[in-house]
Amino acid sequence: MNKKLNIPVKVGDDPKEYYRLSRIERKEEILEYNSSPIRKQKCVERIRKKKLYLANLLGSKCIHCNIESNYENIAIFDFHHIKEKSFNLAPFTRSLKSLIEESKKCILLCANCHRLEHRRIEDEKYLNANQLNIQKIEDGEYYLRNEFFKN
Repeated sequence: MNKKLNIPVKVGDDPKEYYRLSRIERKEEILEYNSSPIRKQKCVERIRKKKLYLANLLGSKCIHCNIESNYENIAIFDFHHIKEKSFNLAPFTRSLKSLIEESKKCILLCANCHRLEHRRIEDEKYLNANQLNIQKIEDGEYYLRNEFFKN
């Protein structure tokens, strides 16, 4: 018997059962904590800082339109995978080390350019390859660009 939480299991007996019963006992306290605006704000700030850090690693600009990323406008930037994707970066809930490794497979695009890039990829399936420009990337991967993105 755990006197502190008033549940019939001790910490060492069965950890899963102890955890389950303690969550039932502290349900209202947990709900209050999870719905607090301070906790949500801290979570938003943590995600924004991770995204900004990753964007800075990739040059902090959209590669098509050169919009600069900063703390206020980081929400408009997306990470577009140009190599084999292991997982989506979007929730930013993984460790920073794994996010950095995955971001090395990406390019930074603003939301508009990212949508246009996916549109171009879809169009590429139906258009003749001779109508597209091919730009060679440093590591030997080919990255196709539509004439829309020419500087």
